[in-house]
Amino acid sequence: MPPRIITLRHAQGEHNVDNKFWIRDAKLTPTGLSECAEVARTFPFHADVDLVVSSPLRRTIQTTVHSLFPILRRQGSDGTRKKVPFILHPAAQEVSGRACNLGSERAQLESVMRGWFSGAGKDGDETENTERIWNRCGLGEPGRVDFGLVGEGWCDKTGFSSPDPKAVEERAASLRRWLYQRPEKLIVLVTHGAFLHYFTQSWEGISAERGSAFKNCEWREYNFSDDSSSEAARIVETDASRKRRGVTADGQQEGDGSGETSREIEGGVAVREKGGVWRVRSSL
Repeated sequence: MPPRIITLRHAQGEHNVDNKFWIRDAKLTPTGLSECAEVARTFPFHADVDLVVSSPLRRTIQTTVHSLFPILRRQGSDGTRKKVPFILHPAAQEVSGRACNLGSERAQLESVMRGWFSGAGKDGDETENTERIWNRCGLGEPGRVDFGLVGEGWCDKTGFSSPDPKAVEERAASLRRWLYQRPEKLIVLVTHGAFLHYFTQSWEGISAERGSAFKNCEWREYNFSDDSSSEAARIVETDASRKRRGVTADGQQEGDGSGETSREIEGGVAVREKGGVWRVRSSL
């Protein structure tokens, strides 16, 4: 049986404030760290997740660690660490080629990542103490963070990582196929607002004023459709997830554009096909 997928958009990054898209591989803001702390306190599936996957960009890695450390630090009853795999997957990177979406090559990423979690917070407040989180999750242990998929040139925004809508559509499809074939039962994918529309094949709620319908640190639940396979996999949001975010039974939500058949997106046009699935059908 294919796994259930929970998507989590990253928390507020520096680039999200006043459109500072020129910041290379933007980090989280203090507000973003507070958003992560809220997820860490309220996310109901910390005990059930058996795989965590993240985009290799800084803000998604930070969101993963600060929001999901109860999963990453999980231990068995005998005190032995029951390690939940933490995989960095380049297919989950953001769409555009702006500086804020340009990451680091694997060697540099491995060398600098530790420094992102070197701050000490308030005594007794683990959600603010990044040093303690890093150590308790064992993230410095060899192999604890899986860089195996982070190949050379993963973020050069050509070919596989190109911002061209068709390329992004295929990248999203490849990630769905990869997740479909995973043996785990419940997977959290930490990724980006624009990419999530390609990954979910839905552009509901997006507008010219709002680059993504996914809010900072918002999580949603999905199951693979019955017709999914290792060649073509599609995900469908669960009824419980839609209800939690206020979508009615007929799929209507204020400002979601449910009656539209097409809409412009960055670099192309998304078209709603039979069954409600959105696909990119032309590039601008």
